[in-house]
Amino acid sequence: MTENTILLQPKNHNKKYESLFVEIDTGQIKLPMFQREFVWEKEQSAKLIDSIIKG
Repeated sequence: MTENTILLQPKNHNKKYESLFVEIDTGQIKLPMFQREFVWEKEQSAKLIDSIIKG
């Protein structure tokens, strides 16, 4: 990180999956680097999140 980097605290609010993906694609949400390329499709990721939420 540089001296000018400001880390914002996450806010707890509901969002649609599509808006999360848009924020990731536009760089508004930063994801950490992974050891390998991300292989899941967005729909697979959405199903995992949905499954976790539903328990």
